[in-house]
Amino acid sequence: NYGERRMVVAEDPEKLRFLMDQKKWGIKKLEDNMPSMIKAIFETVPAAREKSNVGVKYYKGEKGFKEVCQRSVDHSTKEVLFISNIEEWRKIYTEEYGREYYIPARLKKNLFLKTLATKSDVADKFKEDDRDLLRETRYLPDNFNFKSTVIICDDEVSIMTSGEPYTAIVVEDKDFASLFKNIFYSLWK
Repeated sequence: NYGERRMVVAEDPEKLRFLMDQKKWGIKKLEDNMPSMIKAIFETVPAAREKSNVGVKYYKGEKGFKEVCQRSVDHSTKEVLFISNIEEWRKIYTEEYGREYYIPARLKKNLFLKTLATKSDVADKFKEDDRDLLRETRYLPDNFNFKSTVIICDDEVSIMTSGEPYTAIVVEDKDFASLFKNIFYSLWK
């Protein structure tokens, strides 16, 4: 506040030792309580998982975006279903990233990629390599105009935005994944 004065008083340097001893005591108390805290976490988390079969995870940033892409390889057994505006997708997921990381990992697991894409020059170029890269690309109707991406694999659905801030939601649920698979295959036909 205006006109307020502060008074500074020199303390005995030994007070530093007292403050350090206080910090040490606080850390020791944390260390002593750690086993019971860990036990409580292990007892609580499995109970929470039993009550709900749905798992939801959130990812942010370019790194999170790529983690979600990698999940589609890690969590698939035979195919990955992909709905995307490839032009928007390429703003984050570059050709280089696909060529160097994602595609080799997918091919190593022999995972087929089915893609539903909005029509564009970028999507045309993407589609040209289908035969060599164990995938098939089909175009969505012209009235589909969106910037997000959906990846469906086994019992998991990922929904990702291609605009900043890059975010993704991953839902691990058999029924949710089944619904999205039905939507995908309706559009596929």
